[in-house]
Amino acid sequence: MSASFTGAALPVCGVDVLIVVVQPWILADPHEAQLYVIAFALRFDRTIVLMAQDDRRVPTYYGPAPIVRALGVLPFEIIPWQRMPYQLPRPRAWQLPIPPEPPPYDSRVLSASLGDSDPPPCARTTAS
Repeated sequence: MSASFTGAALPVCGVDVLIVVVQPWILADPHEAQLYVIAFALRFDRTIVLMAQDDRRVPTYYGPAPIVRALGVLPFEIIPWQRMPYQLPRPRAWQLPIPPEPPPYDSRVLSASLGDSDPPPCARTTAS
């Protein structure tokens, strides 16, 4: 079973906004509310507004003031609420970078760099 939440994605004041439904106690604690905003903003890369309803089902919004004001005048029923997946990105497999292939060994290049006068030290033979 994948994790999901109730929310709505829509443009508000020219900004892509994700409204996330939370429990009222989350909005009552500003630090907790900010943690939710940060977590959802990092995951969904958009402006986050939290919404909770009281016992009378009156919505309270938490987020940027201009967006909260705009949402406050919208009829609650026209917001496109839906269950949305909170898919965690798969962690990248850690591995060392693969170095580029070394150029093929060319003895002509090596002997040219040594000056053609002497063969490379590993190619010298000793007479026994």
